Amino acid sequence: MNIILKLFILITLFLSTVSCSESVITKDGGLLIEKPVSLQQLNESSYKQAMDRVWKQYNDDLNYSSLILDQFVRKNISSKEAFVSTISIYILNKETLNAINLIAPPESYWENHNTSISILIDIGDFYWNMAKYYETQDRIYAIQARTKYNQSSYDYDLIHISNSRGA
Repeated sequence: MNIILKLFILITLFLSTVSCSESVITKDGGLLIEKPVSLQQLNESSYKQAMDRVWKQYNDDLNYSSLILDQFVRKNISSKEAFVSTISIYILNKETLNAINLIAPPESYWENHNTSISILIDIGDFYWNMAKYYETQDRIYAIQARTKYNQSSYDYDLIHISNSRGA
């Protein structure tokens, strides 16, 4: 891959990881997770609006990643184009994750909030593995991506089924 493109991606990834300047790293189930020091407390209405935007972005990103995969399989785009497009989605997902790490939901929403963070981490891992697949053509990345996609989708369905029942 072009060295300038790699440098651009590394700089962009670095900048996306430092956007939460007031944060600490905690260990949760073996994973290192960045947690903000001070959270913005939201009321129920504001929290629901914020999460509606998160889920719209989540679904838009999934639709776009499906389009990228479809175009790649049909050989309408190169592996390099698929890689760059998928890394863009990965970065947007990381920014969304950083944003919801800065908010505190109402007390009754904490479990769903933590699951939402887990979903965004898993789908971010999906995008990362798909990008690595496009870059290397190594199927192990596609298999890892499928696992992360399945986990993210399963948890997404659990949250949205429980929310539709008023839980």
